Amino acid sequence: MAIYYIYHPEGFNPGTACRPGLKEVHHLLRVLRATARDRFFVFDGTGTVGRCSLQCAEPNHCALAVEEVVNFPPPRPLALLQGVVKNAAMDQIIHQAAELGVTQIFPIVGANGVVSTDGAHMAKRLERWRQIAIEACKQSKNPFLPQILPPRPLGAALETLSREMFKIVAALGENCQPWAKCVSRVSSAESIAVAIGPEGDFSGDEYATLVAADFFPLTLGQRVLTTQTAAVALLGTIQQTYCLEKSPAHLVGMAGFEPAASTSRT
Repeated sequence: MAIYYIYHPEGFNPGTACRPGLKEVHHLLRVLRATARDRFFVFDGTGTVGRCSLQCAEPNHCALAVEEVVNFPPPRPLALLQGVVKNAAMDQIIHQAAELGVTQIFPIVGANGVVSTDGAHMAKRLERWRQIAIEACKQSKNPFLPQILPPRPLGAALETLSREMFKIVAALGENCQPWAKCVSRVSSAESIAVAIGPEGDFSGDEYATLVAADFFPLTLGQRVLTTQTAAVALLGTIQQTYCLEKSPAHLVGMAGFEPAASTSRT
């Protein structure tokens, strides 16, 4: 018996039927070959998860009967300011960020980026990133879909961040500090923002802007990492300190859809 997770942003209630979008239905019935014997869960991306049964398996009339609904507590804010990189690398970063409980992603168009900034091209990439995030949440059983904002310059992204956030930038300079210097601040923070540069890293002016905005310059070790490696290494470390330590040990999810600890909040 297989278990399937379905994104349904329109909302749903116990004792009702929900009808997933055509793309989800096609994938469910034609690609995965789901049947009534399988287990189904729908989630709306905001923490609401429903356990369902397949009511009708006709592609144009597919419906799921909602039997039980759980609302998970909201995650602690974790924002990623990511320099936009080439297609495959950026796709990987988006997927892993969604898996690791990031709540907001700011794609940053920087001075050292090597990608096209054409508006139509960026709009297509943004739509692709949002679909990748949905698939990552389905795979990781994260009931909270991260908000992915349109690409923007670094300064415009910084203007939207809360002043109370603890902010970190992965840095290569002489004045950067080890993880031990910020771990206590990460553990006690109510919200965190992380900045990762593109392939060519942030420019000197962009680093100066980040430092002026109170970003903590953090070294990730002696090796120069690719931007996607830096992102997953830093986000994974933060998840262990910032998210897991704050999770109530008694939190139990719906059977078959226990959320990652990074999605829980005291």
